[in-house]
Amino acid sequence: DDIRTAGADVQVEPLPTVTGHRTDLSQLFSNLINNGIKYRRPDVAPRITIRAENRGDAYQFAVSDNGIGID
Repeated sequence: DDIRTAGADVQVEPLPTVTGHRTDLSQLFSNLINNGIKYRRPDVAPRITIRAENRGDAYQFAVSDNGIGID
């Protein structure tokens, strides 16, 4: 398991139940978590946070990490 091997801390805030294709949504979050692990800072344990905000007529999901970032 990449999360355990990397010593990653994955925090998942309460998330809403949404309608969608389960496999696609699972793959999306898996890819984002794996990117947070892959593009981490040397000698720093990855920390990944997943959250959602109710915007009234939709939810805005956010996945953040303490990785190297994008220039």
